[in-house]
Order: sequence, then structure tokens, then C-alpha cells
Amino acid sequence: MVGPTQAAPIAIAALRTDAALKHAGSQLPNLIAIDSFRGLAILFIIAGHVIWLAGLSVDTFPEQVAVNLFKGGTSLFVFISGFLFHYLLPRGFSYRRYLFQKAEYVLLPYLIMSVIPVAYVAIRQVQRMPKNGALSLAHVFEHCRCFVGWAVDYLSTGTLLIGYWYIPFILTMFLFAPAFLRYAQLPFATRLAIMGAATLTAMFVHRPVDNLSVLQSVVYFSPLYLLGINVSMDQKGVLERLAGKEWLLGIGILGLSFAQVAYHQQYGNMHKPALEWGGADLNLIQKMLACLFWYSLFSRIERLNQPILKTLATASFALFFIHPLVLKLLEKFAVRDWLSTPYGPLTGIVLWVFWTLVVTMLSYGVAVAIRWLVPGQSRRIIGW
Repeated sequence: MVGPTQAAPIAIAALRTDAALKHAGSQLPNLIAIDSFRGLAILFIIAGHVIWLAGLSVDTFPEQVAVNLFKGGTSLFVFISGFLFHYLLPRGFSYRRYLFQKAEYVLLPYLIMSVIPVAYVAIRQVQRMPKNGALSLAHVFEHCRCFVGWAVDYLSTGTLLIGYWYIPFILTMFLFAPAFLRYAQLPFATRLAIMGAATLTAMFVHRPVDNLSVLQSVVYFSPLYLLGINVSMDQKGVLERLAGKEWLLGIGILGLSFAQVAYHQQYGNMHKPALEWGGADLNLIQKMLACLFWYSLFSRIERLNQPILKTLATASFALFFIHPLVLKLLEKFAVRDWLSTPYGPLTGIVLWVFWTLVVTMLSYGVAVAIRWLVPGQSRRIIGW
């Protein structure tokens, strides 16, 4: 069983402190439901990123409604992060120690893992330079200046590799920890009103174009983070109210997915500049209901908490960092075509499931290898 005192998956690695873990391990129950939920969430994230690899043709209305349920898995992690922020909160919270922990176990792995794509771009830049000896010192300086500017821009947005935008965003959320602490001390009605206002705002702000704006991401995902805090504060009451009503949540999730495709005529995450009109983002509400659905289901039905989900949960931070690199390699070697010729055209859904499992297993294998090569230091490299 994976508890909060074990190896650091993405949310725990992002939020825990030694004092919090000691407090959680000695006085709080194991996070069985959250562990399973986290394992499922990383599968959703990887599944959302391998759609292109599977060559999945999402053309029909039913296909768009179905895929819409899987896209945007990062929202589930934001909810989990908010939940654990409160659940693992130490009695004597030190903001300085909190930020130091985030720098060591979130920022440092992000910088180390980003070395690979940044170095690749640097090598390509060198290869494109003139080879006739006519390159002046001024040209070299200009190339270096442009490259440094690009590297800083990439690291501040995380947009070179798919999914890496999440780290600059969540690091910014960490800076607001005192505000979230104050939020958790407010009366229930006040907290509910603030979360409602934040949700309404996020619905019309939408996610940023290409996930480039960190502050817009903060505005958009804050309701999910606040929802996680509120659920953690009243776990028993929430579970009692939701027990046996998961089917209603499921209908709501499916209905919102249907409504988004019908109304906006698009599926998946909705992106736009913050101040442009784009209608209401129904995907946000769908994901908030999905968080309640899965948390309630895993908390109530013990047999759903399978060891494989716990294993994925334990390694989820590493899987998050490594799977974009695995996807880049698979794209480089054009593996998308491997199953289309010798075995005939497999259906897109089958290939989607297949490549989701392949990418997950390859990423896990790489993570295990790194842990074996650098025991005791891998958490600072891949977060696990």
C-alpha cells in the first residue's frame, strides 16, 4: 500500500515537507483513494498526449464526446495538489522551508530534465552556422544572445516539451501558499463563495493559448485547487454526500462533454487570450465533477484500488517528466507507421490504448533505470 510517507509521486513531491509527512504519517490515514486517483490521472495525461501517435481520427460527434472525457487530465492533478496541500499541512508551516522544498524537488528536476531539449536545440543551432569560416565574432555573439533569450523564455513557460508548461504554473501556485492557508481558515460559506467566483471567472478566461501565460493558467486552474482544499477539509462529509450518487456525477460529466462539443463544436481543452470572448468553458466544470466522481469512487469501492495504480502513483512525477521525451523519440523514429502496414489498419481506439500503455511502460522503465543508476539522488533528477 502506498501512503504519504512513501516515494514522491507528482502531487506529494510537489507539496510535501518533512514536517508534513511526519505529521501525516503519524496521525492521518493512508491516502489510498488519492493514490489510486493519482495513478489514473497520469494515465489520462499520457493518453491525452498520445492521440496523435495513435493516428486517432476524432471526426464524428460520439468520438469527440468520448475523447473530451480524457483530454485535460492535468486538471485532476491540480485538484490532487490542492487536496494534499491541506491534507499534509504541518502544524508549524514555514513558508521559507516550503519554497526550499519545492525548489529542490520540483524546480531542480524540471531544470535537469529540460537540459535535454535545450541541449538538442543548441546543437541544432551550431549545426546551422556557416562552415566557411566567414562567421564573425558579432554573429557568434548574436547567436548566443538569441539562444539564451530563447532558453529563458522556454524555461519560464515550459512549452518546448508537451506538458512541461505545468511546472512553471505549479511553481507559481506555490508562491501563493500563504493565501491558500488563509483561504482554508475562512468560514465554509465564504470559501464556497470565493471558489464560485473563481470558477465563474475561469470559465470565461479559459486556458491560455499554447499554455504560454502562467498567470492565466493560475486564474484558470485555481478553482480546482480550491476544490481540492475544500474536499480535504471535509472528507467525511463530502464522501457521505456523494456515496451512491456517482452515477449522477457521471451523467453530469457526460452531459457537459456532450454540451461542449455541441455548443462550441470543439473537444478537449479550450484555449484563447484571456480577455477575448469565447463563451463559457464547460470543460472546467466537467473536470471538477470528474474529480469528485473519481475521488468518491476510489474511496468507496475498495477493489478499484489496484496495485498497478499505486505503482503508477508512486512514479507519477517521473512519468510526467519522462513521457514527453519518449514521445519525441517515438516521433523521431516514425513509429506511428509501424502498425499500419504489416498488420493492417488497426482501429484508432485500439492504437490509442496500445500506445498509451507502451509510452507508460517505456517511461516507467526509464525512471526505474535512473533510480538504479543514481540511488538516493533520483528524486532531485526525475522527482522520484
